[in-house]
Amino acid sequence: MLEAPIVRKERVDRYVGDYLRKAEVALYHIVALLLAITALATIASAAHTLWTGLAHWTIATETLRVLDQLLIVLMLVEILHTVRISIRSNILLAAEPFLLSV
Repeated sequence: MLEAPIVRKERVDRYVGDYLRKAEVALYHIVALLLAITALATIASAAHTLWTGLAHWTIATETLRVLDQLLIVLMLVEILHTVRISIRSNILLAAEPFLLSV
């Protein structure tokens, strides 16, 4: 008699765990999409800034702005890569200490 509630609890836990895993993967996909859109918008902004600098002969002053925007794009791409790896792996949201020395 005691075994039935335990089996039912395990089934419910597995059912809830599966839906939470699906929700987590869906959120990772949304984050990846937003990161990609942000990176593309930043590249477009950097190209516009560079083009404006070339047209008005102020390329020297616009260079640092363009470089700053392109470095942001590189950071976004690295974050996107990390999200992509998280989606492809079976281990989602593995919380591990990273500043503790043992």
